[in-house]
Amino acid sequence: MEEFIEQAVEMIKRGLDERKIRARLPKEKVDEIIEIAKARIRAKDKFSRTDLWMDLEGLRYATHEVVAEYRAERVKPKSIADVSCGVGIQLIFFAKYAEKAYAIDIDEKKLSYAMKNAEKYGVKDKITFIHGNSLSREVVEQVDAEVIFSDPARPPEMPERRLEDLLPSPLEVYEAYKHKTDAFIFDLPPQIRRERVPWKGEFEYIDLYGTLNRLTFYFEPLAKAERSAVMLPKGVRLESNPNLENIVEWSKEVKEYLYEIPQSVDYADLINELFHA
Repeated sequence: MEEFIEQAVEMIKRGLDERKIRARLPKEKVDEIIEIAKARIRAKDKFSRTDLWMDLEGLRYATHEVVAEYRAERVKPKSIADVSCGVGIQLIFFAKYAEKAYAIDIDEKKLSYAMKNAEKYGVKDKITFIHGNSLSREVVEQVDAEVIFSDPARPPEMPERRLEDLLPSPLEVYEAYKHKTDAFIFDLPPQIRRERVPWKGEFEYIDLYGTLNRLTFYFEPLAKAERSAVMLPKGVRLESNPNLENIVEWSKEVKEYLYEIPQSVDYADLINELFHA
């Protein structure tokens, strides 16, 4: 199938009509082949590899490689479980540093893509792949990890972001696994109000190439500050410090200098810390 996907990529790049492309591919797999090919073309700025397995939905939710590497290097878990792994990119980077990892997803096709991607990155042997509902007792009892990670799906139509609307809900993930560990990491919508998160920990806002990309919430055992902002790929990090004197003066007039605040700094309410840096 890999050969047919590569052929589809080349035909799409050459601008061939989709009907002609379909006629040259195996009929029983043509829809999947074309979707993977389209995803690979669109993913060229997101990953260093051009041969990954994912559908368009998987590409949409997949963590950018730069972000995945940064978070994996920060956490360096001995063992970790991704309870909604999708096509597996973030877990694969965690697995580079871990001794063992668990990839869990309710979508069997996405889990099979995660398995293929893990093989391409050379970490498949470190990962246990589990197809099932990550909140079920049957799945939970298979997991023996010191860190639980989840990047839940976000319904696009919600006017206000709430934990209970994410899939799976971080509230339910915590209840299912809290007897296993007290170290959780959740990807959350950056627009969510911090007071809606009921746990103590760190809100880390990540800029990627100048645009807000991620909000990662680390439970207290993994936290380094209450709030932080990270600018990638430079790796610049700013942390909240409640002991700093407030030196920010607000003005309604544009003066001699106009400085554009990084989005992550703004969302993390770290403007005062920025001007102390």
